[in-house]
Amino acid sequence: MSKAATMRIEEYRNPYKDSPWYQGYVVSASLVAFLIYFCILRDENDIDNLIYCDLNETLSRVKKEEEEKLKLKSK
Repeated sequence: MSKAATMRIEEYRNPYKDSPWYQGYVVSASLVAFLIYFCILRDENDIDNLIYCDLNETLSRVKKEEEEKLKLKSK
């Protein structure tokens, strides 16, 4: 019988064994900083405006732009 067949998984895999005691605090602080920046401090940009726009308006605008491109190509 091989050594792998008799080994216990607990001997080789303990996810908390190698973690420093402060890892949870660091992850929590990073998450809080991320949320504060992206939810409160960040200024809106053109992508935000596109997200807030109505989908039908966006699709009709894209369709018109595509039609104009096709007309220019066909000339």
